[in-house]
Amino acid sequence: MTIIRQEFSMQLTDALRQEHLTMRRLLGYMTEQAAALKTRDEILILAGVLEHLLALHGDDEENFLLATLDHLEEHQGTLTMMHQQHGELDGHLRALAQIQRLPALRARFLQLIDAVEQHFQFEERAVFPLLEKYLPPALLAKLGSVVGMQPEAQPAGC
Repeated sequence: MTIIRQEFSMQLTDALRQEHLTMRRLLGYMTEQAAALKTRDEILILAGVLEHLLALHGDDEENFLLATLDHLEEHQGTLTMMHQQHGELDGHLRALAQIQRLPALRARFLQLIDAVEQHFQFEERAVFPLLEKYLPPALLAKLGSVVGMQPEAQPAGC
């Protein structure tokens, strides 16, 4: 029996857009479910899942996107904004753990989801076009082939 293997290549920006799409689907589900969550722990569990996925996505961005664009002096403002937004998302995540009352926690969780969506829109509108403008298609394809393939840190005890 012959197995046919088809190579699939995706540019870096397309791979990151695909990650955004997948995470948007999850964010939509989390938004739909937020009203039905009855305990603080339920919200914090969803927030923990989101935090983990954002960390993995952020690692891809740091390793491939920001490292590639850091040398573009004329676009430092865009990169600074991206770093600031990452910090704001981290702040939302840290704040969740401090909120005790369920209605306030739910509201802050929904604010986090909105902030993630706004950040994705910013990246797609302002950052990805920079990559597509300054990097040759062959390099975008090479970087795209390794997005999401970085080894993950294993939790303690695994």
